[in-house]
Amino acid sequence: MKKKISIILGTLSLAAISGIGVISAVAWWSNKLNKVILDNYLEIAKQATQARHLTIDEAIRQIQEISMPKGVSKVLVSNVDNKIELKFEVSRGHALVDDITLPFTPIKKVNIDEFSSKVKNLVEYKFKLIDNTKKEIHKLVTPEGVASFEVITNNHEITIFFKSKPGYMEISNLVFTFLPIQEANITEFENKVKGIVDRKYRTVNDAINEIKKIGLPTGIKAIKSTASNNKINITFEMDFGYVQIENKTYDFSSIKDVNITEFENKVKGIVDRKYRTVNDAINEIKKIGLPTGIKAIKSTASNNKINITFEMDFGYVQIENKTYDFSSIKDVNITEFENKVKGIVDRKYRTVNDAINEIKKIGLPTGIKAIKSTASNNKINITFEMDFGYVQIENKTYDFSSIKDVNITEFENKVKGIVDRKYRTVNDAINEIKKIGLPTGIKAIKSTASNNKINITFEMDFGYVQIENKTYDFSSIKDVNITEFENKVKQILNRKHKTIYPAITEIKRLILPVGIKSIDVRTSNSKINITFKMDIDYAQIENKTYDFSPIQEVDLSNFRTNVTKLAKNECYSIEEYNRKVKELTLPVGVKEIKVNISKDERNVEFHVIFQDGYTGIEKFNVNLEIAWSI
Repeated sequence: MKKKISIILGTLSLAAISGIGVISAVAWWSNKLNKVILDNYLEIAKQATQARHLTIDEAIRQIQEISMPKGVSKVLVSNVDNKIELKFEVSRGHALVDDITLPFTPIKKVNIDEFSSKVKNLVEYKFKLIDNTKKEIHKLVTPEGVASFEVITNNHEITIFFKSKPGYMEISNLVFTFLPIQEANITEFENKVKGIVDRKYRTVNDAINEIKKIGLPTGIKAIKSTASNNKINITFEMDFGYVQIENKTYDFSSIKDVNITEFENKVKGIVDRKYRTVNDAINEIKKIGLPTGIKAIKSTASNNKINITFEMDFGYVQIENKTYDFSSIKDVNITEFENKVKGIVDRKYRTVNDAINEIKKIGLPTGIKAIKSTASNNKINITFEMDFGYVQIENKTYDFSSIKDVNITEFENKVKGIVDRKYRTVNDAINEIKKIGLPTGIKAIKSTASNNKINITFEMDFGYVQIENKTYDFSSIKDVNITEFENKVKQILNRKHKTIYPAITEIKRLILPVGIKSIDVRTSNSKINITFKMDIDYAQIENKTYDFSPIQEVDLSNFRTNVTKLAKNECYSIEEYNRKVKELTLPVGVKEIKVNISKDERNVEFHVIFQDGYTGIEKFNVNLEIAWSI
């Protein structure tokens, strides 16, 4: 974008020389930029952030799927302090868009486990009639987050439909089968089976052996357990007078191990000379994210040793207690260092950079590995990189007082950017320099040229030190002639190759014009796009796009059929055959066909000469049979 702005400004300068008048490049450019309209996009994005998702990452993923507004080439969506930050990259020709931060409100989950459990107790072996069960369900307390629920019965099936309150997730329907009394109650049995098959044993056979030990419910005489593809199937043999229970199939999930390598590495990083006290270290350990499978940890200290015990999530192998040695961190005395810094920043140097350079020369106290000094609004900020084992020192900020010199660093950088191979003439460069905003303290400048050197003198505002005249070498930019190169490219692309890729290869082998360092050749939709990387001192050439026309295959089938037919006793002389062949219409793409007849007049050889951009079979033969004249 900066290069294109420079080119536009250069064009405006030339217009000024021609008498059109100087136009403010900044104002002109601003008026030409298209404004990006974000209203619809932000409305959709805001909807994604308000009680739609459990986590901010889910909201971010939804926002990333929103179609981008016109003029926006990319939207960077990120989590900043549990808020969603939108950074917009705009397409060329569109105005920049400020970053936008959206608050995130997560949707809440509704816990219906207790409610579901109570319903289950009501529908199984509790009542003889399903209507009695329905009445009891209606008496249950509505779970938090549920506005209302409706109970529908259909034969022995009870379905509960929930209506969630605003801000809570939708709840799936609960479906229960009504089991009247006098049937065998296998609820407890099934719960035990589920407890066995769900991440409690390593192998399916171990689980089956444990299932065999479960006491059978009243009404069940015996069970048979088999396994297939990590599923356990149970068939029931019923006592007399009990309804046959259908076979049950349970998914078997083995118990899992927990990988605590990353967790242990973080703990080791905490206990080894990073905190002053063992309690500080324990508090930091508590902040570590726990590996999947660990529900909670308990950290205790004794004699500079930290002991950690693990409470596991259901379905994970218990981890043994861990013990780590604790080493405390050390403080650094920066009193002398700070006194030296204060002596430097208090009216001792002309510029804040001079002060920073002087600060860099101060010897660092023991425990400090390095410092980084930056300046903003006449304040010098120092950040400290500590040696391992020393307490991190907070950033320090010092007020800088100068002796009223003018800082022309930015001004000079802009001048250097203008004079160094950016414009064709020295006058163009001078006109562009005149448009640069002047630093505070400079009232006006005067720019003159001599022998490709630009001299600038400064008229100062009252109260600022006079700046010496500045002289800059001017280097003009050069144009590159690509006419011959383009002609060769067009020749290559105009029906010379069957496919586009050999054409690309041939283009890449062309000798580049002076001033072009390299080219990048790409293809899209039968078009060749070439971008140019220029040598220093040469004006950038815009990308070029060329149409590719493949070489065409000539269809000789009809012609061959005709000459073959003529050769089969349809002519009474060689001369007649030659004449009739020449009277045939040549196929599209054929420039000429030469006919050679063998000495024994029994064979005709055809040589095909193709027009530019066409190819095909270059030679074929036909057996000749001259008819006898009677």
